[in-house]
Amino acid sequence: MGDVRPNARTFTAVLSAFARGGDVEGVARIMQFAAELGVPADVIMLTAVLGAFARCGDVEGARAAFRAFRERGVEPDGRAFSTLAQVHAGIGQPEAFPAILQQQKAAGVAPSSYFFAVWLEAYRTTGSSDLDAEARAVVRLAAENSAIDRGVALALVRAVGRDHAAVVLREEADADVEIVMGANKRRGKR
Repeated sequence: MGDVRPNARTFTAVLSAFARGGDVEGVARIMQFAAELGVPADVIMLTAVLGAFARCGDVEGARAAFRAFRERGVEPDGRAFSTLAQVHAGIGQPEAFPAILQQQKAAGVAPSSYFFAVWLEAYRTTGSSDLDAEARAVVRLAAENSAIDRGVALALVRAVGRDHAAVVLREEADADVEIVMGANKRRGKR
């Protein structure tokens, strides 16, 4: 048993526990320990670290961690970009999403429907004065990226109401809210 060494999965489990508690200092200590042991960082660890910053609303810390992981050769995936977006959404910064989307596309990572749902939610929670135009723009982008699904439709319904969401989906994504929500439900996506 003396030769057993923790690996990336071990550290990810510990990081996730600290992240759930929003303990950014604990996350930093664990990351330092992993680096000292020579455990390579990976995208799952990155997402766990970003989750801790999201719970604390620490945008600067999240961006610094994102850069540090990239400098260590970790390529972010869609989940990592969406978690970075959550940090901004949590403190009411939907204006940060276009830059994150551009960064994601530059990395060759297709944005997920979850990313667009978080973006809609960020606009809703900020009490935007032009929510209709902003929701339409996000739905258009989601449609352009083939990312319209039940999650986006639900976020849109929460943002602008069911009747107006149906209009926005039809006009901006050539989609029907009942079909989008019903088709995903039949496939088991809830």
